[in-house]
Parts: sequence; C-alpha cells; structure tokens
Amino acid sequence: MKLRRSRPDLGGRRGVAILLPLAVASLIGVGWLVLSHSRGEASPVPDGRYEPAGYYVDPLSDRSNIQPPGIVLGPNGIPLVQYPGIGYHDNPVTAAQYGLWAYGMYLGDHDEAHRRIVLHVADWLVTNQRRGRWFYDFDFYIHDLTLAKPWSSAMAQGQAMSLLSRAYRLTGNRRYQLSALRALPPFRVPVTKDGLPHYFFSHSALPFFEEYPTTPPSYVLNGYMFTLIGLYDLASIAPKSGALSMYAAGRRTLDAALPRYDFGGVATYDRSHKTVAGREPEAASPDYQAIHVYLLRALDSLGSNSRFRHYADRWEANSPAPAG
Repeated sequence: MKLRRSRPDLGGRRGVAILLPLAVASLIGVGWLVLSHSRGEASPVPDGRYEPAGYYVDPLSDRSNIQPPGIVLGPNGIPLVQYPGIGYHDNPVTAAQYGLWAYGMYLGDHDEAHRRIVLHVADWLVTNQRRGRWFYDFDFYIHDLTLAKPWSSAMAQGQAMSLLSRAYRLTGNRRYQLSALRALPPFRVPVTKDGLPHYFFSHSALPFFEEYPTTPPSYVLNGYMFTLIGLYDLASIAPKSGALSMYAAGRRTLDAALPRYDFGGVATYDRSHKTVAGREPEAASPDYQAIHVYLLRALDSLGSNSRFRHYADRWEANSPAPAG
C-alpha cells in the first residue's frame, strides 16, 4: 500500500507540533517561546536507563523549527498554543512539557529559576484539574473524527503525571502526589463510557490508552507510549495506586501491537486507516519516527523486550533524519 507522510496532530492545525522539547528564549517581557533544545542540555542518553527522578524522555534535540506566534508564554507564565480560527488556548501537554523541560534544566544547572518553573506549572496543573482530568476546552478534529469539548487525552494525563511526580520528589508536597493520583481513574473506564482506553482491535486483554479518545479508535502510537511513561512515573511515587499494573498491561499491548505499525521498515503514526473508512496508511514524519524510536528505547530500558528493540532498530535504520 502507498504510504502518505503524516503530520503532528495535537496542538494546532491538525496541530502545531507540540510533542517536542521546550526551551525558553526569555522568561521576561513578552516571553516568546522558542522551542529548541541542544544536545547536552538536559538531554538523556537514548540507550541509557530511564529514571522517574531523572531527565524526562527527550526524543528530539537541536530543534528550532517551531517559532512564535504558534506558541507563546501567556501572562500567567503558562504556554498558550495558537489554533487557526479560534485563537490561543491552554494545552495541558504543552504546559506539562514546559515543566518537564525546566526540570531537566534544573537537574543540570540547579538554577532556582528553573525549579520555580517546574513548581509553577505543577501548581497550574493542580489548580486546573477537573474531575481528575485536564481538559481541552474546544472542539478538535482528527481524521474526520470530532472530539467535542471538553475532551481529555491519555497523553496529557500521562505527561502531567510525569511532571507532578517530579514536583513531589522536589518538594515532598503531597498535593502534587494526590493530583497525579486523581488522574488515574479515567484509565479504568473505556472510551465508550467517557474514559480513555479502547481495547486494541477489540482484544479485551489489550488496553490502549488513547491520545485522542475518538470513536472509532485512532490508536496514535507516540501518545500511547508517552502515556505509559507517565504511568510508570506515578507508580514510582505511589506503588499501591494500581498505576504499575496499568503500565504492565500497556506494555503487553505495545508488544502485541508493534507489528501492526510497521510498513516496509518505517512506522505509521496511528492505525486510523483500519478504523476510519476511506483512509490510507500514513508513514510517520521523520520527527515522529525519531520519537517512536526514542520511546521504545526508553521503555526497553525499564524491562528488556526484544520486540521493542527490534522495531527501534528497524525504524531508526530506515528513517530519514529529522529536519532542522
């Protein structure tokens, strides 16, 4: 089958690409965000072990391809994403990644300004959590499917967990731990009942936590893997929460699902071509090929898995380098 190159979804124009490391050019004045990140600045080693207390998964380095006005720092110090036709909105993923970037920088330089950003974003997440979720308060469209406001995302839940768990480690303040725990119940309820998991192609033993909880399912791969990292991070600060068993179930799903994302040696972004009539499979962009590889290596570091390594090696070998 002929593959088309996919574009990033969540964040703007089918979206502004937000699944990238964030760096701040200036935290003063207008506060424009320049999304760039140089290797060696809070950038973990791809083949190293992922640690919940350490640097977050950083799949792309040396990036500066996203410029204002797509993303700006709002007057409250939280990033805002510009959406065509509707203006600037909060985006929980962007906010969480901003905090995670600052956490990595703080590990490297111990600059209190970076620590303050971590806790400021964590406080924003605590304050803006509703019924355990961080909502997108606008309608969103992906592959001719509509997500009616307010909608939530497993990826947003997972990355918020990752930041909140780190804020808890920094401070010992249980409000961060409790907020992360409140984010867990939506993972126990299927999308059909306003939750976040589908079962991968109706296999009842394979929960798939949806970045976009659409009906029919979209099965976005990178968002799913980011979610697994979040569950692992939460389990590290709340071992009796049930997050670890969800993470383990998610790993089993990933192990079973990976062959379905492979098309001639490259990864597809999602599986919507099997669930939405008239769609063709789309090869992930070079940036997303890199993200898939990096996440698979991080997850393999948490428990050796030959299939994770196989597809990480295969997709890396057959993918063009990311732009930039």
